Amino acid sequence: MLGLIVMVYTLLLLPISVLRHALGRPHAPHTKHCRSTTPQSPSLSPSPIKAHFLRTICTSRPIPPRFSSSLVRLVLRLPTLYFLAKSLLLWSTTLAQTAHKFPSSDRLLSLASWVARYDTAALCWFTFCAVCGALCVEALARGLEGANSNASPFNLFGYAFLLHIYSSPMTHGTKLQDLPSRPDKHVVFTIILPLLQLAIVHCLGIKKSWSNHRLIPSAFVSIIALIHFHWVLWFSDTTYPLLNYMPCLFESILLFVTFLAIFLTALTQIVAEGTVSRPLFGHHAVLLPRLDEDFSIALLRMGTASLETSSVAGLGNEVSDVAVMPPLRDQTEVGTVALSRFGVDYISHSLDGYGRHRRAKKGFANEIKNVKATSNDGDLWLDLAWFREFVKFTVGVARFFKQLYTLSKDFLRSPRLRPLSFPHTQDTAPLDDYLQSERVDGQDVYDRFIRGEQLSDDEYDEYEPTSRSCSSSVESLSSTSDNMESNAYDDQIETPTWLITHRLR
Repeated sequence: MLGLIVMVYTLLLLPISVLRHALGRPHAPHTKHCRSTTPQSPSLSPSPIKAHFLRTICTSRPIPPRFSSSLVRLVLRLPTLYFLAKSLLLWSTTLAQTAHKFPSSDRLLSLASWVARYDTAALCWFTFCAVCGALCVEALARGLEGANSNASPFNLFGYAFLLHIYSSPMTHGTKLQDLPSRPDKHVVFTIILPLLQLAIVHCLGIKKSWSNHRLIPSAFVSIIALIHFHWVLWFSDTTYPLLNYMPCLFESILLFVTFLAIFLTALTQIVAEGTVSRPLFGHHAVLLPRLDEDFSIALLRMGTASLETSSVAGLGNEVSDVAVMPPLRDQTEVGTVALSRFGVDYISHSLDGYGRHRRAKKGFANEIKNVKATSNDGDLWLDLAWFREFVKFTVGVARFFKQLYTLSKDFLRSPRLRPLSFPHTQDTAPLDDYLQSERVDGQDVYDRFIRGEQLSDDEYDEYEPTSRSCSSSVESLSSTSDNMESNAYDDQIETPTWLITHRLR
């Protein structure tokens, strides 16, 4: 492959004007001074045009090619495009065979037999080499153009680990007799998707104006991956490959959070204003994905913005007074904007506060005073923009759960009112009736004494309660209550004597 690239590069470096001059130069006539006495063989003596052409090739210095030309960019990517297309053909045929959907046609019989005899480990190694070659050519082309070398993020280490794991026969689910074993059809599909995205981006790099349009292919492949993930998760009996489980789950959560924030924002505007004036939950121009941005980065940024929009403010509006300390000196860090030859690289907000109380300014308070120029040099295998947005999203999630934990703790610690327990009136009614009857009997004895009737203690020997309901209720009490009631009854019998003494005085 390297020899083919060098050969094509050498041919493209030849000046076209020199070739035209060499091929179109007229034959110079012989003069008197150039006559030759010895005849030369026409097969051994080269013509002046060919001699001049050979001298031009040997003595001409190569000029820099025009990398803006689509022809040059196509020729530079032809070898890697061939290897990527071959890898896609092999894996697509393998997917059709493992899913038992390969068409039974005589024309495709040779292709099916060739792919079926291809060893899985050799196929994984060939795919890995094709991916590495495509990434190297892409980095070389962007370096020669002076563009950002980090424009095509590809998780090479994760993809290599995926190929390494499923190249072993121990992880294969389809095993045929006298043929190499194959992984499960869902595993083959997850291997094809990153390869398809890289091939599409590599093809778009042929045209210079399309070389940075990564949003559409990355979004297309990511949506297909999410549809496949949820279909396997909810409607299939087989399990989804564990290596791609967490990324798909993470993107699903981000999509849910983003769409939920958009729906709540639109619903709030309809209820409050009657119309949707702002379709997104922030600055429209800032949050919309750009064509030169990867889908995962755009989704991560929008998910972070949706978390910052709510910030659990609706659940914690009822707060106590907050004592604000006067700001100290040298606590404000002004914002910075980094510029490169392709535009704005990143923007850092103005920070105010110290330590844990450090907060970012927003709105008109976010004043940017520092301007810094950055170079285009970057890591070839690390997407710094994705990690920067991931850190912002992680901070937003941490703040969300921290405020939710504080709210839950305050709710659990709050005092709760319990209803007062009153004694049941039905249980005390018989005892009250009994005491009332005793008071009536005492008053009757006093009235008989006033009338001059003779009173004797013997007539109380055979005492019976006034009502059977009172006696039955009193008998159901405990032994302790019976003793107390009997003592009270004896005291009540002696009451008339005390009353007589009190009246006589």
